[in-house]
Amino acid sequence: MDVTLFDSQAGVYRFLASGLQTGFHAHPALEIIVARQGSFLIAPANGLYRPAKAAVIKSNAKHALEMGQSQCEIMLLDSVPETDTALLGLLGVADTGEDLICLPEAQALSRALDELVTGAGARYQIRDERILKSLHYIRANCGNAGLTLSQVADQMHLSPSRVTHLFKEKAGVSLQQYIIWTRLTYAVDQFIHQPMNLTEAALAAGFYDSAHFSKHFKALLGLKPSLPYTRKNSRIVQAG
Repeated sequence: MDVTLFDSQAGVYRFLASGLQTGFHAHPALEIIVARQGSFLIAPANGLYRPAKAAVIKSNAKHALEMGQSQCEIMLLDSVPETDTALLGLLGVADTGEDLICLPEAQALSRALDELVTGAGARYQIRDERILKSLHYIRANCGNAGLTLSQVADQMHLSPSRVTHLFKEKAGVSLQQYIIWTRLTYAVDQFIHQPMNLTEAALAAGFYDSAHFSKHFKALLGLKPSLPYTRKNSRIVQAG
Protein backbone atom coordinates (compact mmCIF):
# COMPACT_ATOMS: atom_id res chain seq x y z
CA MET A 1 0.00 0.00 0.00
CA ASP A 2 1.42 3.36 -1.03
CA VAL A 3 0.59 6.34 1.16
CA THR A 4 0.13 9.34 -1.14
CA LEU A 5 -1.31 11.72 1.48
CA PHE A 6 -1.72 11.37 5.24
CA ASP A 7 -2.73 14.48 7.18
CA SER A 8 -4.31 13.70 10.55
CA GLN A 9 -4.88 17.38 11.35
CA ALA A 10 -6.91 17.93 8.17
CA GLY A 11 -8.48 14.47 8.43
CA VAL A 12 -7.51 13.48 4.88
CA TYR A 13 -5.87 10.12 4.08
CA ARG A 14 -5.12 8.83 0.57
CA PHE A 15 -3.60 5.52 -0.59
CA LEU A 16 -2.90 3.35 -3.62
CA ALA A 17 -3.32 -0.39 -3.08
CA SER A 18 -3.77 -3.72 -4.85
CA GLY A 19 -4.44 -7.20 -3.47
CA LEU A 20 -5.98 -5.69 -0.34
CA GLN A 21 -8.46 -7.79 1.63
CA THR A 22 -10.04 -6.53 4.84
CA GLY A 23 -12.29 -7.93 7.50
CA PHE A 24 -15.51 -6.15 8.39
CA HIS A 25 -14.77 -2.81 10.01
CA ALA A 26 -16.14 0.70 10.49
CA HIS A 27 -14.54 4.09 11.08
CA PRO A 28 -15.67 7.72 11.59
CA ALA A 29 -14.54 8.69 8.10
CA LEU A 30 -16.27 8.71 4.73
CA GLU A 31 -14.39 6.33 2.40
CA ILE A 32 -14.08 6.59 -1.38
CA ILE A 33 -12.65 3.72 -3.45
CA VAL A 34 -11.86 4.01 -7.16
CA ALA A 35 -10.47 1.15 -9.30
CA ARG A 36 -7.81 2.39 -11.73
CA GLN A 37 -8.44 -0.71 -13.78
CA GLY A 38 -10.81 -3.63 -13.40
CA SER A 39 -13.09 -3.74 -10.38
CA PHE A 40 -13.15 -4.81 -6.74
CA LEU A 41 -15.58 -6.55 -4.41
CA ILE A 42 -17.20 -4.73 -1.53
CA ALA A 43 -19.69 -5.89 1.09
CA PRO A 44 -21.96 -3.93 3.43
CA ALA A 45 -22.88 -5.14 6.90
CA ASN A 46 -25.14 -7.92 5.55
CA GLY A 47 -22.05 -9.64 4.13
CA LEU A 48 -23.13 -9.86 0.47
CA TYR A 49 -20.19 -8.93 -1.77
CA ARG A 50 -20.83 -7.08 -5.02
CA PRO A 51 -18.48 -5.88 -7.76
CA ALA A 52 -17.85 -2.16 -8.25
CA LYS A 53 -15.57 0.16 -10.20
CA ALA A 54 -16.11 2.91 -7.63
CA ALA A 55 -17.84 3.13 -4.27
CA VAL A 56 -18.53 5.56 -1.45
CA ILE A 57 -19.00 4.28 2.11
CA LYS A 58 -20.54 6.62 4.66
CA SER A 59 -18.89 7.22 8.01
CA ASN A 60 -19.35 4.50 10.66
CA ALA A 61 -20.82 2.04 8.12
CA LYS A 62 -19.52 -1.52 8.54
CA HIS A 63 -18.05 -2.97 5.36
CA ALA A 64 -15.36 -5.29 3.95
CA LEU A 65 -13.26 -5.12 0.81
CA GLU A 66 -11.49 -7.52 -1.59
CA MET A 67 -9.41 -5.95 -4.36
CA GLY A 68 -7.88 -8.95 -6.06
CA GLN A 69 -5.22 -7.69 -8.47
CA SER A 70 -6.96 -4.42 -9.29
CA GLN A 71 -5.09 -1.28 -8.33
CA CYS A 72 -7.39 1.01 -6.39
CA GLU A 73 -7.22 4.48 -4.95
CA ILE A 74 -8.62 4.80 -1.46
CA MET A 75 -9.41 8.07 0.27
CA LEU A 76 -10.67 8.53 3.83
CA LEU A 77 -12.13 11.83 4.99
CA ASP A 78 -12.87 12.34 8.68
CA SER A 79 -16.61 12.89 8.79
CA VAL A 80 -19.82 12.65 10.78
CA PRO A 81 -23.31 11.89 9.39
CA GLU A 82 -24.04 15.61 9.12
CA THR A 83 -21.07 16.18 6.82
CA ASP A 84 -21.47 12.93 4.85
CA THR A 85 -24.26 14.50 2.81
CA ALA A 86 -22.18 17.59 2.02
CA LEU A 87 -19.23 15.42 1.00
CA LEU A 88 -21.38 13.35 -1.32
CA GLY A 89 -22.52 16.58 -2.94
CA LEU A 90 -18.92 17.71 -3.43
CA LEU A 91 -18.20 14.35 -5.05
CA GLY A 92 -21.19 14.67 -7.35
CA VAL A 93 -22.76 11.52 -5.89
CA ALA A 94 -26.49 11.33 -5.21
CA ASP A 95 -27.35 10.29 -1.66
CA THR A 96 -29.48 7.16 -2.06
CA GLY A 97 -29.93 6.79 1.68
CA GLU A 98 -27.75 3.67 1.66
CA ASP A 99 -24.57 3.46 3.73
CA LEU A 100 -22.67 1.98 0.78
CA ILE A 101 -23.13 3.46 -2.70
CA CYS A 102 -21.61 1.54 -5.63
CA LEU A 103 -21.00 3.44 -8.86
CA PRO A 104 -20.72 2.02 -12.38
CA GLU A 105 -18.08 4.50 -13.57
CA ALA A 106 -14.90 5.64 -11.84
CA GLN A 107 -13.40 8.43 -13.96
CA ALA A 108 -15.61 11.28 -12.76
CA LEU A 109 -15.22 10.26 -9.12
CA SER A 110 -11.43 10.09 -9.54
CA ARG A 111 -11.39 13.71 -10.77
CA ALA A 112 -13.62 14.75 -7.88
CA LEU A 113 -11.11 13.32 -5.38
CA ASP A 114 -8.43 15.74 -6.57
CA GLU A 115 -10.82 18.67 -6.31
CA LEU A 116 -11.96 17.58 -2.86
CA VAL A 117 -8.41 17.51 -1.47
CA THR A 118 -7.65 21.03 -2.69
CA GLY A 119 -10.92 22.30 -1.21
CA ALA A 120 -10.75 20.32 2.02
CA GLY A 121 -11.51 23.33 4.21
CA ALA A 122 -15.06 23.47 2.86
CA ARG A 123 -15.85 20.00 4.20
CA TYR A 124 -16.40 20.79 7.85
CA GLN A 125 -19.80 22.44 7.85
CA ILE A 126 -20.92 21.06 11.21
CA ARG A 127 -23.74 23.22 12.50
CA ASP A 128 -23.44 22.36 16.20
CA GLU A 129 -20.54 24.46 17.49
CA ARG A 130 -20.28 22.32 20.62
CA ILE A 131 -19.52 19.22 18.56
CA LEU A 132 -17.11 21.11 16.33
CA LYS A 133 -15.28 22.42 19.39
CA SER A 134 -15.06 18.93 20.88
CA LEU A 135 -13.63 17.50 17.64
CA HIS A 136 -10.91 20.17 17.55
CA TYR A 137 -10.12 19.63 21.25
CA ILE A 138 -9.79 15.85 20.86
CA ARG A 139 -7.55 16.26 17.82
CA ALA A 140 -5.30 18.74 19.65
CA ASN A 141 -5.00 16.54 22.76
CA CYS A 142 -5.13 12.97 21.43
CA GLY A 143 -1.50 12.35 22.45
CA ASN A 144 -2.51 12.69 26.10
CA ALA A 145 -3.15 9.13 27.30
CA GLY A 146 -5.15 10.58 30.20
CA LEU A 147 -7.65 12.42 27.98
CA THR A 148 -11.04 11.91 29.63
CA LEU A 149 -14.71 12.47 28.93
CA SER A 150 -14.79 15.02 31.75
CA GLN A 151 -12.08 17.10 30.08
CA VAL A 152 -14.01 17.15 26.81
CA ALA A 153 -17.23 17.96 28.69
CA ASP A 154 -15.53 20.91 30.42
CA GLN A 155 -14.56 22.32 27.02
CA MET A 156 -18.18 22.07 25.89
CA HIS A 157 -19.56 23.45 29.20
CA LEU A 158 -21.86 20.42 29.53
CA SER A 159 -22.16 17.48 31.90
CA PRO A 160 -20.35 14.25 30.91
CA SER A 161 -23.69 12.42 30.52
CA ARG A 162 -25.05 15.15 28.22
CA VAL A 163 -21.86 15.11 26.16
CA THR A 164 -22.04 11.32 25.78
CA HIS A 165 -25.60 11.52 24.43
CA LEU A 166 -25.02 14.58 22.24
CA PHE A 167 -21.81 13.28 20.68
CA LYS A 168 -23.37 9.94 19.78
CA GLU A 169 -26.43 11.68 18.32
CA LYS A 170 -24.50 14.22 16.22
CA ALA A 171 -21.30 12.33 15.37
CA GLY A 172 -22.84 8.88 14.86
CA VAL A 173 -20.18 7.26 17.02
CA SER A 174 -19.39 7.22 20.73
CA LEU A 175 -16.98 9.80 22.08
CA GLN A 176 -14.59 7.04 23.18
CA GLN A 177 -14.56 5.52 19.69
CA TYR A 178 -13.81 8.90 18.14
CA ILE A 179 -10.92 9.46 20.56
CA ILE A 180 -9.48 6.05 19.58
CA TRP A 181 -9.82 6.86 15.86
CA THR A 182 -8.04 10.19 16.40
CA ARG A 183 -5.24 8.48 18.34
CA LEU A 184 -4.86 5.88 15.58
CA THR A 185 -4.61 8.39 12.73
CA TYR A 186 -2.23 10.53 14.78
CA ALA A 187 0.00 7.50 15.46
CA VAL A 188 0.25 6.60 11.76
CA ASP A 189 0.86 10.26 10.90
CA GLN A 190 3.75 10.37 13.41
CA PHE A 191 5.21 7.17 12.02
CA ILE A 192 5.09 8.44 8.45
CA HIS A 193 6.44 11.91 9.11
CA GLN A 194 8.70 11.50 12.17
CA PRO A 195 11.78 9.33 12.84
CA MET A 196 10.01 6.80 15.08
CA ASN A 197 9.00 3.18 14.82
CA LEU A 198 5.34 2.23 15.03
CA THR A 199 5.43 1.33 18.72
CA GLU A 200 6.95 4.72 19.56
CA ALA A 201 4.33 6.43 17.42
CA ALA A 202 1.52 4.47 19.12
CA LEU A 203 2.78 5.48 22.57
CA ALA A 204 3.06 9.11 21.44
CA ALA A 205 -0.60 8.92 20.40
CA GLY A 206 -1.74 7.72 23.82
CA PHE A 207 -2.02 3.95 23.24
CA TYR A 208 -0.82 1.75 26.11
CA ASP A 209 1.36 -0.47 23.91
CA SER A 210 1.60 -1.95 20.38
CA ALA A 211 -0.99 -4.65 21.20
CA HIS A 212 -3.51 -1.98 22.21
CA PHE A 213 -2.81 -0.11 18.97
CA SER A 214 -3.04 -3.27 16.82
CA LYS A 215 -6.40 -4.25 18.35
CA HIS A 216 -8.01 -0.94 17.43
CA PHE A 217 -6.25 -0.75 14.05
CA LYS A 218 -7.94 -4.01 13.03
CA ALA A 219 -11.34 -2.96 14.39
CA LEU A 220 -11.29 0.39 12.60
CA LEU A 221 -9.52 -0.54 9.35
CA GLY A 222 -10.09 -4.28 9.02
CA LEU A 223 -6.36 -5.08 8.91
CA LYS A 224 -3.46 -5.85 11.18
CA PRO A 225 -0.90 -3.03 11.01
CA SER A 226 1.64 -5.45 9.54
CA LEU A 227 0.60 -4.36 6.04
CA PRO A 228 3.51 -2.42 4.52
CA TYR A 229 3.14 1.26 3.74
CA THR A 230 5.62 2.68 1.23
CA ARG A 231 7.03 6.01 2.34
CA LYS A 232 9.38 8.59 0.93
CA ASN A 233 12.26 7.18 2.97
CA SER A 234 11.31 3.59 2.04
CA ARG A 235 10.59 2.55 5.62
CA ILE A 236 7.50 0.39 6.10
CA VAL A 237 5.01 -0.24 8.85
CA GLN A 238 5.68 -3.58 10.51
CA ALA A 239 3.80 -4.15 13.76
CA GLY A 240 2.34 -7.23 15.37
